[in-house]
Formats: sequence, C-alpha cells, structure tokens
Amino acid sequence: MDVFISVGAKVVQYTVAPIGRQLAYLFFYNRNIKDLEKQLENLKATRERVQMLVNEARSNAYEIYDEVSTWLLVEVDVELPNMPRQKEDGSHRNSSNLSCLNFVQRHKLSRKSKKRVKDILQLIEEGKKFEKVGHPAPLPDTKSSTLPADYQVLESRTLMAEKIKDALSNPNVNKVGVCGMAGVGKTKLLDEIKKLVLENKLFDRVIDVTVGRSNGVVEIQDQIGGKLNMGLSMKAETKEGRAPFLRNKLVEMKDKILIMLDDLWNEYDLEKEVGIPCRSESSKEGCKILMTSRSRDILTNKMNTKKCFQVNSLSEDESWKFFMAIVGEFDKSRIEHIAKNVVKKCGGLPIALKIIAKALKGKEIHIWKDAFEKLEKHVLVKIKGVSDQLYSCLKLSYDWIEDEETRLLFLLCSVFPDDHNICVKDLQMYAMGMGLLNDINNWEATKNRVIDLVDDLKSSYLLLESNSGDNYVQMHDVVRDVAKYIASNDDKMSSLSYGCGQSEWLEEDRSGSYNAIFVDCMDFSSLPSNFEFPNLQLLILGMPSFFGEGEAIQIPGAFFEGMEKLRVLDMTKMCFEPSRTSVTHSLKNLQTLCMSYCEYYDIDTIGQLKKLKILKINDCTFEELPANMSQLTQLRLLDLSNCSNLKVIPINIISSMTKLEELNLWRSFKRWGEEISYRNKLIQNVKLSELNHLSRLSNLRLEIPNVNIFSDDLSLERVEKLEEFCICVGNDSWGFRICDGYARRLMVNIKSQIVAIGGTLQILLEGCEQLYIEDTVGFTNCLFKLNGNYCNPRLKHLHIEGNSEMPRRIDVQVSFPELKELTIQGGNNLEMLWHNNRLIANSFCKLRSICISCCNKLTYMFTSNMVTSLVFLNTLEIDNCELLERIFEIGKLVDDAKVLPLTDLSLRSLPNLKYVWNNDPGEFLTFPNLKNVNVSSCPRLKCLFPASFIKHIEEIESLCAYEVDEIFSEDEASKLGFPEIVFRSLQILEMVVKRSFWFRSGSFPKLHNLKLKGGEDDDLVTLPLEMSQELYNIEVKKCDKLKFLLPSSTTFFNLGSLIIEDCNGMMNLFNTLVAKNLVNLCLIKICDCRGITSIVAEEVEEEEGEEIIFNHLIRLELRDLPRLANFYSGKCALKFPYLERLIIEGCPKMKTFSFGIKR
Repeated sequence: MDVFISVGAKVVQYTVAPIGRQLAYLFFYNRNIKDLEKQLENLKATRERVQMLVNEARSNAYEIYDEVSTWLLVEVDVELPNMPRQKEDGSHRNSSNLSCLNFVQRHKLSRKSKKRVKDILQLIEEGKKFEKVGHPAPLPDTKSSTLPADYQVLESRTLMAEKIKDALSNPNVNKVGVCGMAGVGKTKLLDEIKKLVLENKLFDRVIDVTVGRSNGVVEIQDQIGGKLNMGLSMKAETKEGRAPFLRNKLVEMKDKILIMLDDLWNEYDLEKEVGIPCRSESSKEGCKILMTSRSRDILTNKMNTKKCFQVNSLSEDESWKFFMAIVGEFDKSRIEHIAKNVVKKCGGLPIALKIIAKALKGKEIHIWKDAFEKLEKHVLVKIKGVSDQLYSCLKLSYDWIEDEETRLLFLLCSVFPDDHNICVKDLQMYAMGMGLLNDINNWEATKNRVIDLVDDLKSSYLLLESNSGDNYVQMHDVVRDVAKYIASNDDKMSSLSYGCGQSEWLEEDRSGSYNAIFVDCMDFSSLPSNFEFPNLQLLILGMPSFFGEGEAIQIPGAFFEGMEKLRVLDMTKMCFEPSRTSVTHSLKNLQTLCMSYCEYYDIDTIGQLKKLKILKINDCTFEELPANMSQLTQLRLLDLSNCSNLKVIPINIISSMTKLEELNLWRSFKRWGEEISYRNKLIQNVKLSELNHLSRLSNLRLEIPNVNIFSDDLSLERVEKLEEFCICVGNDSWGFRICDGYARRLMVNIKSQIVAIGGTLQILLEGCEQLYIEDTVGFTNCLFKLNGNYCNPRLKHLHIEGNSEMPRRIDVQVSFPELKELTIQGGNNLEMLWHNNRLIANSFCKLRSICISCCNKLTYMFTSNMVTSLVFLNTLEIDNCELLERIFEIGKLVDDAKVLPLTDLSLRSLPNLKYVWNNDPGEFLTFPNLKNVNVSSCPRLKCLFPASFIKHIEEIESLCAYEVDEIFSEDEASKLGFPEIVFRSLQILEMVVKRSFWFRSGSFPKLHNLKLKGGEDDDLVTLPLEMSQELYNIEVKKCDKLKFLLPSSTTFFNLGSLIIEDCNGMMNLFNTLVAKNLVNLCLIKICDCRGITSIVAEEVEEEEGEEIIFNHLIRLELRDLPRLANFYSGKCALKFPYLERLIIEGCPKMKTFSFGIKR
C-alpha cells in the first residue's frame, strides 16, 4: 500500500502540479499583468532614487561604483503586445472573441510576466542596498601631468629623468633619491619625471608632496589624503590613527603608486610614522618613493634610498640657451658679451638665470653693465645650502625693486614657513594693519594695491603661482632663505618662524628684535608667558594643518606682555579668557585681529580695541555680539562668517561702524529684526536697515530668510553701490556648492508666493554674476516676465532648480549676453528652452556649458538657428528627461559653415531620445573639438553620429556608448567615401556591442581602456585589438559569440587588467605566445563563463623547459567556471613571483591548476 501511495504522490508531483501551474497562468492573467505593471512602477521609483544619489555623487566629483552603473543599465524586456484585458466586471476591453490563439498568447504573456516580476523584484532589492553609490575620486592630476607653460626642455635634465625612470622601473628598487644644491632645479625635474613615468605606464598614479623644513608628518599625510580625496581628516580622529588609516587605503587601492617627496630636511619613518607602505622584496604591496633633498646623507643614510642621483648645475651652453629663451632679443653687438658674463655669474642655476633674465629683459646696456659689476663683487653669506653666487643673483633682483612697498611685501612673504600657501587676502589684512602702504587708509585701495604688488613680484619670479588657486601664492624656499637674510640685516621685516617639530617654546627664544613671528603650534600643549619682543608688529599663532581634533591651546594671562607695538594678531585654535589675559593693555595698538576656531569666553573686551581696522572672527562659538562693539568706529572690515551660534546682534552696533567697507555674515547671523529671549531678557536684534547708514559699504555677504525684510529694509542706494556681494534670500539649501570664483553672487529660495519682482531684489538680479534659484512658487516665471526686456549684462552662471511652477520656456525677452554656464534641474513644466526657438540679438551667445536634468516635458533642445548661435558651447550634459526626443535639429543651412567648439557631450537616462542629430550637417556645421562622449540608457537611439562626423573624430579621447545600435551608419559612411573609421586619439572606449560591429584593425591606435558588454544582436567574434599597443585595461561582459580574446598577432606589453564575465563562447583566453608577453598584467578576473576549459591554450610546438612568467600578476580570480579543467595544461613552467591573492570558486572540474608552477 505504501508503495502505491508513494507512486501516486510522484504521479501528482510530476503531472498534476505542472498542469496546475500552466492553468494558473491562464486564470491569473490579469493579476500577473497588473503585478508586472506595479513592480515596474516600483522599479522606476527605485531607479529614480538611485539616480538622484548618483547625480549628487557626481556633483561632488565622486566616482560611481561599477555595480551601481551596471544596475542602472540593466534592461528589462517588458514590451508586451496589446492583448485583451478583462475588466473588473468580467467583460473584455475589446469586443473580439478569444480564440484558441488568444489562449496561447495569454498563457505565454502571463508566464512571461510572472518571470519578469521575479527579475524586477530582484533588481529592486539590489537597488535598495545602494545607500552609497560612489567614492571620492582621486584628483585628476595624480593620473596625468602637464609641464608648466614656461618649462624649458634641457638635454641634461631629460637624460637624468630617463635614468631615474629606469631606476623606478626596477622591481628591486623601492626608494630613489635626487640630491643637489639649492636652486639647481630638483623640483622642476620631478615634473618631467612625473610626466615620463605616467606616459610610459610605469605607475597608475603619481602623488607629489612638498615636505620642506616646516611641514611635519601631519602635513605630509594631509597632502597625500588631499590628492587622493580621502577625507583623511574626517576619517581619522587622532594623529595615531592617521598612519594606519592612510596605509590601509593606499594598499586597498591596488594601483601602482609613486609618491614624490620633495625637499626633505629630516628623517621620517614612512611606514609607521607617515603611513606610506613601501614595496620591498618581501612585500609587493605598497608604493615606490622618489625623494629630493639638498643633502645626499639624508637620502642615502637616513632614508635608505637604493639609488641616488646628483643633479648638477647647467653647462655654459645650456645656461645660455635657458637664459636667452627668457630674456628674448637684444642688441647682440653691444650686449651679448656682457650677457654671457652675466650668465656665467649665475653659476648654472636655473632659478638664478630665470630671475636675472626676467629683471634684465628689455633693459638698456648701462643696466646690464651695472648688473655684471654687482654680480662680480664677491659676497660671503652664511645661508645653509645657498651658494654665494645664488645669493648675489637674488640680492641683485631685490635691489632692483624700485619702490619700498614692494620690497616690504616681498619681505613679509618670507615670514611664512617654506612652501607655505600664502593667502593674498591675509597679505592685504597684514599690510593694512602694519601700515606698509603709503597714503592708503581704506580697505578697497589696500586690496587693489596689494594685488598689484603681488603681480609685480610674480612677474619677477620672486613669488610663484600656487596650486591652491589664484588667491594664493608661494615663495621658493631658496628665495625665502635669501629674503629672511636680507630682512635680518636691513632690520625692516626681521622674522622668526618657530614651533615646527617642537613641543615647547624654549626660554632662549622668548626675546628678540623681531618685527614678525610665525608660530606653528601644532605640537604645543600650552604657551608660556614672559616674552620680550619690543619691536613685534605681526604675530601669527597658527595650526597650519588643523583638521579638527584636539583641544584649543590655552593662552596664559600675561602672554601678550612685552608686545606693546603689536599691530596684527592672527590666531587659529586658541583659547583664552580676556579678563585674565593682557588684551586691552598690551594690545592697545592692535589694528588687525583675526581669530579662527578660537574659544573666547569674554568677547566684550574686543570692543575696547578702539584702533581696530580689521576684525575677522571665523568658525567660533560665541552667541552674542556685545554692545560695546559700537566703539569700533575705525573698522573697515568685519568678518563674522561661519559663526553659526551667533543669534544676537543688538541695535546700533553695525550702524555705528560708519567706515565699514566690507561686512561678512555668511553662514552666521540670520535673525534680522527679531526680538528674542536671551539670558532671561528680551533683546531687539539689529534691523537690516542699519546697513543703510554705512555709506562706504561696497562688499556684503549675508543670508536673509525673509524676502519682505530684504525688500523693505535695505535701500536701493545701498544696494546699487555694492561692488561685491554674496547674498542668499530665503532658505539656503545649496550648502557649499556655491562657486567662490564670482564677485557678485545671489541665491534665491523663496517659499511664499511672489507676484512681481522689483526694488532691491531686481537690482541684485540685474547686477549679479552668479545666480542660483530654487523655485517652488513660480519665482522663475516672475523673473522671466519682468516689464520690458529683462537684461543682466553681468550674469555668467545661472543655476535653476525648479518644479511644476517653472515657466514653459525661457522667455524671448530675457537677455543674458555674458552668460557662460546654464544649469536647469527639475524643470517639470519646461517644454522648450527658448520661446519660438529663437534668441534675441546678443543673448546667450557666450554660453560655454549647458546642463539640463529632470525636465520631463522637454521634447527637443536646439533648432538650426539656435545651434549656429552657440558658437562658444563646449559642454552639453542632459539626463533624466523622459520625453526628450532630439538634441540638434539640423535644417537647411544657407549661411557660411559654422564650427561648434563642443568638447564634452553627455546624454544619460533619456528613454525617448531618437537622435542626437536629425540630419547630417555635412560641411555646414562641424564639431572638430569633441573629446568626451558619454551616452547611456537611451534605448531608442539608433545612431549616435552622422556619417560626415567620421572626418572630425580624431580628437575624441573618451567614448562611452550604452544602448546605441550604431556609433556611425556604416552604409552612409561608405556612400560618402569613408572606408575606414579611425579614432586616432581615443583612450577610453565603453559600449554595448550590437549588430554591425564596425571596428577595423587600426581603428584605435591609442586605446588605453576597453569595456564591452554584449547586446542581443551582437556578432562580435574577436576583439579588433591588433592595432592597440597602448591597451592597459580590458573588461568584456556577456559577449557569447566571442571565440577568443587576445590574438597572437599583437603583443600586449602594457596590459595591466583583464576582466571577463558571462562570455560563454570561449574555451580559453589566449595562447602561450600571448601569455609570454603579458609582462605587466596585474589582475586576471574570470567569472560565469560556461564554455572555458582552460585559461591559457596549449600550443602544438611547445617545448619542455620553456617558462611563462606573470611578472606583475598580483590577483587571480576564477569564479563559477563549470567546465574549467585547469589554468594551463601544456609543457611550459608557470611562474607567479608576485602573486598575493588567488581565488578559485565554483570550478568543479578543476583537478589540477597546472603541471608546472614556480614561485
């Protein structure tokens, strides 16, 4: 009986149950279809959420994780035919009778819907896991190098760079040193080496770090973390935690990294102290290090470099060529002999040659003679590492400075530590406080004069450009040494730089006749008293690498005694109580006071410093501006920015500062005119109208939550006189995205309904250079419907974040003749960019960048007449516009041929986009500068480029094309006589392969990165790689017709990474001949390839004793390869000398890895 029951159960299991499932597909047809529609909506919502995260990450310069990008590109086949659907009452939506064929189709569609629902649910679950979609991207300059515009290629330096490159390529050398005297050109040589090693693919990234005498371990870590965009200061809360954090991050990157440490003066334990993992014979993880120093002993004995190169002075011939390239033409018959003698006196030192050549350029013969006579005089100086010749050259350049103001500013710059990024605004504040400028007593004139003086010093090469931007400068360490020496002898700006590497202020250093002192307090736990600096005018107590941790340093009560002449005090991260500190007595002559991140418990005493002209308090925690601040009637600058706790400013304080020229309350006080309860009493806050009493105010930065207060209280006259402003009207939701490169910035985010724009707001709108609008109540509509033609002659950057209240178009009456950047996000009501698709004269004609996002009613972008007006456009980005069908409308052009200088084109998530160009523009409109093209998630786009573009594609460097049938129409290209398509500059190619894969041998001579994903119709049998000697990365997914990967006809010496997934047509990747040439391969990752039986194919003519050496392979992954029997089964011996990680999973048939392995 049990047997019959068991058999019966099996019969039911294998017959009745399957039949029931099939019938269920018919019975639950409507339910399955509805379920599919519901889950499609859920998937759409999930994708929108992830896309928003991606957009935000991209705006912060993050790199998007590969798995996120892949997930967004996954296609779900849900295009079902129109089938009859039952209504709720059981009737059908069409009147046709259901035939047997209908039942078959219903069954098929219902079953397919059920299956698709499972796939969609899996996608939704995956999408919900994406809380983080990217990571901070290392700065681009770590992967590329451009020599400075004035860099001169010298044969001796080029040969030296080649030798250093060869040393760095040696796997047994992990540290290389470069030594030489001051001014010989070690730092410039590093620029050439960086360019050389990146071009030769020796390293993936090069990180240059300036060390110098003043930078310690923390500063070195900050520079590395900054270059890699790690957020090091946020991730590691203590100094001790920074080194292991940095070390782990560098190892995790898996990149080949070169770290260049320039200008070492001390010994460092790079591994334990700094956190730089150094490669060694026992560990191939980590970085290689290139160091420079004036001292060979530091490099060879203390830093243990394996190779050390000496950089010598230039020969006479090279010195002459170098000098002449700068000085230009002159009367050779009269001056050449003297010039050659001057060059000899420069001692072959590039810095001396450059400075002297710049000083003598265009001068008369008597100036040349005077220069030679002064250089010929023998001068003995005692400056460590600076030769007498170099000193004479720099001293001569200093003597030639004509006015005293420039000399004093030059000497002021020597107060800062070497390689310090000197803020020009700090120089302006110090110059005003110290009275360095003659006959100038206002802030605006001071700023302008200092900028002029800085430009003069930069043109003489006595100051240098800074990598931190236009608002900073640097001083070469040799120039600084000479400047400090001059200052000490002239007794004009004698200075002391103190504290670097010291934990206390020594007794013998607490007195002197210094005019200026810079103290690095990073390692101080406290500060002493009892100083005697009777001539001190400038004191800077700094935390140069302050990154937020630790307590503020306590200033003792008598600290400022003995500094009665102090005029400028600048402090960072200090803590003091003025009631116990000698502020009012010792600092009675103070004219500039700057405090950042300070703890000041009794701010009332600042009101007693009645001579103050500049008061800058940033990022401090005080809540109230005391009433006695009204005594500061001499103030020209009041900066209280980023003091977010400030909520009380009593009335009549600001209005009493009648000489005020600049007021900065950005990210600080917002409660204008409010009556608030503070310390058990009601206080009336200052009204915005008090600013109307400041007749000299020309620079204003503040936030005003209430637009009515702004319009009613601030006078038209006051607003009209503003030269610079940064004003937010309404709630600020932009954070730190606001660009600081514009002098006149306005942010508008108004929540209440506004009918018309006028008064002060209109004046700001018409005068701003950068305008951000977050529109929830139709403000943009009001803006574009001002009476008469609305014109802003200054606006350069317009950013609009809108909603359904936005206008349907940017009105034809609007004119922005200087606009360079236009960004529109979330314009749900926007149907066209310009009314009637035409522009008024001189409007939008200078646009360089257009970014459009989430404008779901927009159907097209540019018509022919508009395209030809955008003659400066170089960047076009469009994403997430659901109805957009076309980008460029190309009609019949009758004018002369136009060139559009477009360099970057990005089109993402445009589900209805049919074409980028509706017609082939031929000769009438060309795009010869196009470099970067990124097209993804545009499923209806059939062809990306018109055929005539083939002759204009040589500049394209990056091409990413997903869900595009064709890049070019091959048939049209043939008709126009273009038999071959060659991307001569293309380095990055990413695309989904579909039918008509048109690449030819020789199409990509410079290809560096290749990512291919198979499509439904792809016919890719082999990769067209015969031409690509530069290829470094290959990634191929879902190319089932691909039979083999790397042909033996081409060598792949530069290939570093090989990733293959879901390619089921291959039995192996490459043969032994190819394997022997993969000398730089670091990563092999093969997953989900059902056909692969071995990775390396055996050749017929192999001989025993031959070796295949994977000399750089670090990681090998083989996952889910059901037919893989071995890695290699031939006669050659395999070697993996640097293999660190081997992963083999899901390879059930692998019994032997290989028959000959040597490590």
